[in-house]
Amino acid sequence: SLMVIVAFPLAAAMMFGSDLFCRIYGARFLLPPSVMIGSVAIALVQSIGAATGPAIEAQGRMWFALLINASWGTLYLAFVYATASRLGANALAYGQAGAYVIVTVWAFAAMRRDLPARMMSRVMVSIALAISITGLALAAPASVRLVLGVPIVGVAAIAALFLLADRSVAAAAWRQVAARVVRRE
Repeated sequence: SLMVIVAFPLAAAMMFGSDLFCRIYGARFLLPPSVMIGSVAIALVQSIGAATGPAIEAQGRMWFALLINASWGTLYLAFVYATASRLGANALAYGQAGAYVIVTVWAFAAMRRDLPARMMSRVMVSIALAISITGLALAAPASVRLVLGVPIVGVAAIAALFLLADRSVAAAAWRQVAARVVRRE
């Protein structure tokens, strides 16, 4: 929950500010914003599924962990092999993000009986929101992307805190923010 609370607004800011971030590296840095958006999508999906690896290992299911990781690698390589000639560097970014989406859903589904109530639905909503933010960032024209970023970052932060995170974690985070605001007044 903490990773999702932090990752969603930061990822949205980086995706919608991708043109600006790419310019920071200078004129000789030729990475198109779409590759940066895909790279940030990788980190966003990883933040959703980060807890699955240690949870699977803690259950002593190391062969299943190997199968998950081998599946991720196979999916990633297959996507890159099939699309690299057309998509270039985007094939690497979106192949990795897509493979992470598939194995994250699979890992959570395999552990669903051990998960807290509503966790599987929060995971699915998180992945849907990650895909939506990525799609919006890619679809928005560069001239509009940065302007759209401000409300999207706000929506991502609110969604992460009140919709995607466990209620107890969100409540604790909200209490910390409120306490700091009160102390400043």
